[in-house]
Amino acid sequence: MNYYDLLGIDPQSSFETLKKAYYKKAKTCHPDLFGNSPEKTQEFQLLVEAFNVLSNAEKRRCYDESLQVKNSVVEQGRATYVVERALSRGKPVVLISNFACSFDLPHDPWHERQNAYICASERIAKALACDHLYYIRGRDIVTELSLLAADMIHPSTYGHTEMGRRIAQKMREDLHII
Repeated sequence: MNYYDLLGIDPQSSFETLKKAYYKKAKTCHPDLFGNSPEKTQEFQLLVEAFNVLSNAEKRRCYDESLQVKNSVVEQGRATYVVERALSRGKPVVLISNFACSFDLPHDPWHERQNAYICASERIAKALACDHLYYIRGRDIVTELSLLAADMIHPSTYGHTEMGRRIAQKMREDLHII
């Protein structure tokens, strides 16, 4: 069950609708009303967590994207497997998320998938965190669209050179290479 199902609301619901649903549901499990019932306490804690995530715009965006990613578990499982295999060799592994491109513009139909992929790569990096796994946000490497070719998706010749320089710099910092 996801947070929307728990609260009985639509993913497109407004903050006011979310708040009303939260208060209504809280009356069915609040510890002050049901004493020390472990089941009700646990239900209330989950309800508070759901409200905290869905009432914060950035957390809600990431949560919504994680729901999209969960619908695509095979891809995430495959990516996790590839990173785990690379890590098993004991050598440094650098995981880089998507770079900035025209997909970052909200009206682009790929915008949601782009953000879901970035959130998924961050989750993989956190879940597999170890001494020799380094995560680089692609958006920290390509910070301006001027590095892109005319199609606004692929890097230009200059963009490739600049991306390589920035990745090398970031790796030097992360790997503590002088």
